[in-house]
Parts: sequence; C-alpha cells; structure tokens
Amino acid sequence: VTVTFMKSRDELIVPCRVSAPEFKVSLTLFRNPDYDRSGVTWDPKRGFTVSHPSSKFQDLLTCQTQVNGKNYNVRYLPQIVVTTVYNMSLHAQQEKLLVGDTLFLNCSARTDSNGRLSLRWYLNGVLLGNGTAGKLLIEKTGNLVSSEMNKPNV
Repeated sequence: VTVTFMKSRDELIVPCRVSAPEFKVSLTLFRNPDYDRSGVTWDPKRGFTVSHPSSKFQDLLTCQTQVNGKNYNVRYLPQIVVTTVYNMSLHAQQEKLLVGDTLFLNCSARTDSNGRLSLRWYLNGVLLGNGTAGKLLIEKTGNLVSSEMNKPNV
C-alpha cells in the first residue's frame, strides 16, 4: 500500500501510471466499489485525477489493469495534509514542584477529520525520548491527539 498525500481538498492524484496508453485501467474504492465517477479523469502519464474528492475517497483505493490475461493492481491510501490545529492545550499535573520531583505534562490538540498531528517534546532544543506515543481519538468532527511527558528529578 502506498500513501498518497493530498495537499488540498481540491484535487486528489492517484499516480497509477502505465507504460502503454492503450491499457485499460480502473480505479476502485474498497468500501464503495460502485461510486459516482463524475469528476474522475484518467491520464496514462499522470494517473487518475479526482476533482474535489469527497470523504469517500479517503479509503483504500485500487488501480487495476490486465496485461496478456494477467491482472495487476496497486493500492493507495490517500492522506490529507492538514496545517490546521484547534484547541491546543498544555496541562501540568501539579501546580508546584519541589527539587527532585517529577514533572508530568499533557499536551492535546484537535485537527480536521482524517488529519494527523505529531506531538514532540523538546527541552533546550533537544528531543526528549520519554514522551508517550500520541493517543488518537477519531471523531466525526475531527481528531483529538494527546501526548504525555514526564521529566524526573527537576
């Protein structure tokens, strides 16, 4: 499976190109094989272009063709590149610390549907390796990502 990045919601390029333009290539959606093909165009040098793709195209896509009686297919998974972050917050577990205590922090943020955020913890420009992997909560209105970090002996 190849991840295909969409830089906007205006156009999706599914780069299933062929070396011979006479090959008949089809594009199928995993969960919706009988989708409305209006707005989908084919160019053998570019692949399929989907104008203003709806959310149904954020699914496993398969390009298929047949050469000399043998079937070939390539799978793509579109991923929207989002730069919008909503409601980012940073919370400390405790208000005051004593020398030698452990600092516990939690950072959370929301992004658009099918968006992903990567939360990383830095101290003095150095990436801290003890943050927990981000947790992802997928909701209809968007995604909530959170990450925790603890720094012992502050």
